[in-house]
Amino acid sequence: MPNLPLPQRMFCKGGETDQRKKVNFYFFLKYLGTVKKALAKYKKEWSQLWNSQFRYLLEHGGDVAFSVQFAHFMLSRQLVTEKKHEIWMQFGGAPIRLSIQEFSAATGLNCSKLPEIPQKLTDVENFDEHEITYWDDLIGNDLGEIDDEWIVKKLNSKNFKDPRKKLQLCCLLLVDALLCPRNLDRKISEVHVELVRDVEKFLNYPWGREAFSLALKSIKTRGAEGLCQKTLAIQGFLHGMQLAMLKCIPHIKTRATYTPGAKKKKKGSTYATTSDEEVEVDDNTMEGSEDDFKFDDEAVDTKVDNLLERIVDGPAFTIRC
Repeated sequence: MPNLPLPQRMFCKGGETDQRKKVNFYFFLKYLGTVKKALAKYKKEWSQLWNSQFRYLLEHGGDVAFSVQFAHFMLSRQLVTEKKHEIWMQFGGAPIRLSIQEFSAATGLNCSKLPEIPQKLTDVENFDEHEITYWDDLIGNDLGEIDDEWIVKKLNSKNFKDPRKKLQLCCLLLVDALLCPRNLDRKISEVHVELVRDVEKFLNYPWGREAFSLALKSIKTRGAEGLCQKTLAIQGFLHGMQLAMLKCIPHIKTRATYTPGAKKKKKGSTYATTSDEEVEVDDNTMEGSEDDFKFDDEAVDTKVDNLLERIVDGPAFTIRC
């Protein structure tokens, strides 16, 4: 096979940014437990949620704690490509793709193409003042906005016993405070409140694509310059990307090196390896149908095509700086 051009590292080996730089994130994994507790006595509603796309996260999402060090470690080992909807990273001499395909496999979330949301739902600010929105019914017309803490308080209230509304609030908490948070405020979207009127449709909505796209856009926007800053804020469900990486590199969970001075954490924690030693990397690029995860505006990158061809047909290799 000829030496075809391949994507280059964002940072040369040994020149990666300091792992101690902080990655700020806005999601709360603890809300998986909040939801379980809130619906524990409501068999029908719990069953409806459990048998949805959220099942895997409810069962395994908290098995491994999110590690800001690991996140920064992997993001600083990106390869430079033209792709809009995927990133490539290098670990142990092997290229690793993180696309919506891997995100879906690691989280169990629905990552199919987004349906069009009726304009009436998206234009909530221009509702007729005499028209009753679902916000009024579920939240109350005396509240202009709410956040994740309001929902948690409501779910924990002894006087709040409406099973359907409990399920609806749990759905909103999972989406707006776990999968798609945009900032520390974690405000609940008025559009999402209107969507949750039909719980079944809400549970079948491709929230995985929403979460992945939000996080990836945030990563792409920051780029190399962002990784060099003292702190780096990433929107969306960055933990889902960590789950995808750990699925691809399972040895990290058993061969992780502990950072000097780091305190041992509770069960469920993980520590990122701090070296690029050669470890076994599972091939995560060939599973599933590409059509299921296609983005119509994805860019063509011949270097990535060469990389994929070499993964399939070529010898093992190391990405050079």
